[in-house]
Amino acid sequence: MADPSDLGAVWAAVLRRIARRPALAWLGYLRLERLDAGRAVLRILPGHRELAAFATVDARLDQISQELSAVVGQRVRASIDVSAPAAAQGEGAGASQAGQAGEQAASSQALATHRRRALDLPLVKRALEAFPDAHLMDVREEAQSPADAPQQADSSEAADSIDAPAYDASDALDDDAPQEEDDE
Repeated sequence: MADPSDLGAVWAAVLRRIARRPALAWLGYLRLERLDAGRAVLRILPGHRELAAFATVDARLDQISQELSAVVGQRVRASIDVSAPAAAQGEGAGASQAGQAGEQAASSQALATHRRRALDLPLVKRALEAFPDAHLMDVREEAQSPADAPQQADSSEAADSIDAPAYDASDALDDDAPQEEDDE
């Protein structure tokens, strides 16, 4: 059993326990932030925010709780803090709390709008109908549409920019193949 005061050792023990269980590999993208009085707080590692919706489902939190409980030898209830770490929020940068709250509200509203638009897409609707237990985990900015992309003047300009030998259809003919004769 790991010492609950040594967060690194506790989390390393959890990761060793799940090493041979690929279904729990997602735990490797979490970090144990706090463990006291039977409560554990974890945070998703930077670059893996798409994991938030998946990992914060009650069943996943129960899995984390079971693993932590087994490692420390006492009942532990896990939660995941999905807020940005203090350093990422501009701590020490002079930003006011009111300004941060306004930015977070605007960001949340924009995310909700993007999420609604994604859920309205026909392909997403069909996928969610085909897989009833599925849910939308993350929404990203829309890629640049072909209409917005820079256009080339004409196709010959595009062809001139390609460094490839010209195609000669006669190269495709097999000289050893029997040729059909024209009967006139």
